[in-house]
Amino acid sequence: VLRISHPDVFIDSDIRVNMPPCVSVRQVLNSPTSSRKLIDSKPDRHRQSILRYILRRWIEIGKGRTLVICQLPVEIWLREQQLPAEIELAHFNAIAGLDHYRDVRSLIVVGRTQPGPEGIEAMAATLSGAMPKIIMTAVNGFTWYDSVQRGIRLRNGSGIAVKGDVHPDEFCEAIRKLITEAEQVQAVGRARGIWRTKETPLDIDLVFNTVVPITVDQVQEWGRESLLIKTAAEGVML
Repeated sequence: VLRISHPDVFIDSDIRVNMPPCVSVRQVLNSPTSSRKLIDSKPDRHRQSILRYILRRWIEIGKGRTLVICQLPVEIWLREQQLPAEIELAHFNAIAGLDHYRDVRSLIVVGRTQPGPEGIEAMAATLSGAMPKIIMTAVNGFTWYDSVQRGIRLRNGSGIAVKGDVHPDEFCEAIRKLITEAEQVQAVGRARGIWRTKETPLDIDLVFNTVVPITVDQVQEWGRESLLIKTAAEGVML
């Protein structure tokens, strides 16, 4: 994408940095975090389930300062739920460069931002001045990206295969990645994991299926959250 305005740009080096042992990363697969389920769905049972997950993890990690990053409509809804003061909220596309959360005890990244293929293709045409390859195949009248198998990289050297989206046009795919995966990586960076020491541990929860270039310690399937979590967060367990 940079080559549109800077045709001579090139990749100088491939820089990779390991998270320190005091940072634990878990990825939760098949959670109800799509826009259809988490934003458009009525009633709000999926949002309630995400809320209970957030509260449970906050309790498990000792009720320390916790940052939740999600889509804006979800953030607005969560703010209405009177969360504990230690749980702070932010949304995608409004977090770049923020250093305010560098000392949170835990970070929970919920879902993703991703326009449909038509939106990406319009952006590509506008930026490049050329018509990109268009996704023509529709299933039940609904056009979406092609599916490809990707792998979540585990710290033990193994991997977990998951399905991911891909656009057949190289430039469109670059834009899609900037909007989706790059924004999720931006979210993870708010907690400044690579600066942590054993005195400042960090737990990161990736509540989405997208594969990002981050080594994960644990992968688990989404499970049903107990209805008692809300009362437990207030100090009462029946």
